[in-house]
Amino acid sequence: MAFKTVLSLAATAKYGTGNGIQISKRSVPRNTGAAELGNAKQAMAQGDLTQAASLYRKLLDGQPQHIAAMIGLADTLVLQKNVAAAKPYYRAALEIEPGNVAARAGLLNIEATDPANLAAGSQLKQLITQHPERAHLHASLGDFYARRKQWGKAQASYFEALALAQDNPDYAFNLAVMLDRMGKTSPARDYYQKALVLATEKPARFAQQAAQNRLQQLQRTAP
Repeated sequence: MAFKTVLSLAATAKYGTGNGIQISKRSVPRNTGAAELGNAKQAMAQGDLTQAASLYRKLLDGQPQHIAAMIGLADTLVLQKNVAAAKPYYRAALEIEPGNVAARAGLLNIEATDPANLAAGSQLKQLITQHPERAHLHASLGDFYARRKQWGKAQASYFEALALAQDNPDYAFNLAVMLDRMGKTSPARDYYQKALVLATEKPARFAQQAAQNRLQQLQRTAP
């Protein structure tokens, strides 16, 4: 039975192209609109992507250079599978703040979907070296390896992501899938179970019924 891995938010930094992004520096405007931004983030966390996108757009209407709103809208558009519309927002954020990790990670995640773009993996590793505490970067690297069926490397990256964000159900699920792919059924069972428990406490993007079905299959075949 095939299982779909959940691609992380650029949160996860939620990235640059294989040749790097060439951007000129500008002064960074002070970001305001904390309440509006909080509402948008809450809508996104609850899985209401339409409402989140609307709130981010409304904030940008009043503050066109609001970096967090640009990145939030881009992340939302990626989750809505509107990657082409997301790219300009990540790039606009980087024009204002070239070192913004979330925007760089977002672009890299998009570029990494191209199987021929191996440079994206190297750039993600570089970001992780600079920011090892950011769970979403490890998850993004896991996505990079999973797309290329490098299950062992993907498993290690998802493990690191989950260690840094222990309440993230999607990281637990992706780790379970990788362990399952590698034939490590006992730990896979544990992490499917963990993912399902976490999904009762926090919104998850993985297919919970499919995870439950797979968990039951593994439990029936357990020695």
